[in-house]
Amino acid sequence: MELRKLVCFLQICTCDSLSQAGRRLYMSQQGVSRLVHSLETELGVPLFYRGAQGIKLTEEGKLLKKHAEPLCREYQLLLEEIEAGRQAGKSLRLGITSGILFAAQDGLTSLEQQNITLIDTYDDLCDEMVLEGSVSMGIGVEPVDHTRFEVTPLARYPLYLICRQDHPLACRAQVTFDDLAGQHLYLLGQHYKATPRLRQILASRRIPNLTLHETGYMMNIYRRCQQTGCVGLAVQYPNSVTAQFDCTAIPLREDFFWEPCLLRKKGLPLSPEEAMLKRQILSLFP
Repeated sequence: MELRKLVCFLQICTCDSLSQAGRRLYMSQQGVSRLVHSLETELGVPLFYRGAQGIKLTEEGKLLKKHAEPLCREYQLLLEEIEAGRQAGKSLRLGITSGILFAAQDGLTSLEQQNITLIDTYDDLCDEMVLEGSVSMGIGVEPVDHTRFEVTPLARYPLYLICRQDHPLACRAQVTFDDLAGQHLYLLGQHYKATPRLRQILASRRIPNLTLHETGYMMNIYRRCQQTGCVGLAVQYPNSVTAQFDCTAIPLREDFFWEPCLLRKKGLPLSPEEAMLKRQILSLFP
C-alpha cells in the first residue's frame, strides 16, 4: 500500500470533500477519486458512503483512519528529518495539468519509470506549484504570466465540437461558435483556463438561445452528449479513451487553441537533472 494513498484518504476525512482535498494536495478531483478507488480495490471494502449529504466514512473507513493516522505522522516525521527536499539526487517533481496525461501518455509513463514524480493537478494550481517551488517545473497551459515564468511552448491543439452521431450538427465538416445557437453546451469547469476565455468569447458573440453547463471531467462531456443529445467543446487527445462513446468530433473553425507549455519560475538556474528532464519533455511534443 502506498503512503500517498493514505495521505490522500486522511485529507478527504479532514475536508469531507474530494474537491477540497484535491485542492489542498494540489491534485485534480479526478486524481483524488482515482486514488480512493485504488485504495478501496486494494482493501476490498468501500471506505466512504456517497450521497446527497456528501461523503461519510464507512465502518471500514473509520478503522482505516484509526491506523492510517499514526502511519502518516511517522511518515511526515521521516520527511522532516531527511529534509533532502531539493538536493541533488532527489527525485524531481513535475506538475502536469489535466489533459497532459492523455496528450503524452506513453512519454509520461517513461518519466515515471525514471523516478520522476508526476503531480496531476488543475491548470491554475499547476502555476501556483511552480511559483512556490513544490515542483521543479510544470507542464501548464496558456495564458501564463510571462513576467513570472520561463515559458516554453509545447503544442497547439484545436478544439472540437462533441456531439452524438445522430445530432443535426454531426454531418458538418466544420463548425463555428455561431453554429451553437439553440444548443445546450458543456464546458470543463473553472479550474481549466480555456473555460473563462470561452465564456468571454461566447458572451461577446451573443449567440441566441445558447445554454452553458460545466463539468469537472472531460469524460462527462462525452457521457452527457451521448445520453442527452447536448454538445460539448473538448480537445481530441492522441491517446484519448473517449472512443468508447458513440460520439463524433467536428473541428471548430475558430482561432482558439489549447496550448500546453513548459513552466519554470523565472530566474532560477536549471540543475543538470532538470536540464535533462526539460529535454525529455520537449521530445514528447514534436
